[in-house]
Amino acid sequence: MAQVTLEQAAALCFCFRMYTNLRDYSPVVLALRPVLDNLPGKIVAIGGGLAAGKTTLGRYLAYHFNISLIETDLFRLKNKAGRLSYRNEALADAIASRVDRQYPRPVIVESAVILRVLSDIGRPADYYIHVISDDEVDVIDSDERADVALYDAEYAPRERANLLVHFP
Repeated sequence: MAQVTLEQAAALCFCFRMYTNLRDYSPVVLALRPVLDNLPGKIVAIGGGLAAGKTTLGRYLAYHFNISLIETDLFRLKNKAGRLSYRNEALADAIASRVDRQYPRPVIVESAVILRVLSDIGRPADYYIHVISDDEVDVIDSDERADVALYDAEYAPRERANLLVHFP
């Protein structure tokens, strides 16, 4: 029988937790029900630290409410002087194609710096969820770490959240 080191066991446990996702999203669903009643063309923003669970929460909510999720990582540009930068025009088009059409639909948009992203494209969030997790990882790149700290200082995302969600 093969021996497993403590480090390997810890890595397996982390992967298992990540893919089984035992988090309870029901408080978020209950908070969003009145916001998304009749599925208006609203922007629901999800922000929080790296690996906090923003994308997983967004995917769950998109599935639950049958609406679109825009993962901003898909629009991310290579590091520009340490700032988390995005293809803003394409991102704005993706949002507009959902909320500005004849029969608008809500959209969920998630990013570690979501309030800045939306500000850069001139689209405020109609509802903002900020995710905090005990599993968050530290930013390895010191320039990105500094950028996230500047973002936190400038936008005060925790204080501006309509809903603060903590995943232990």
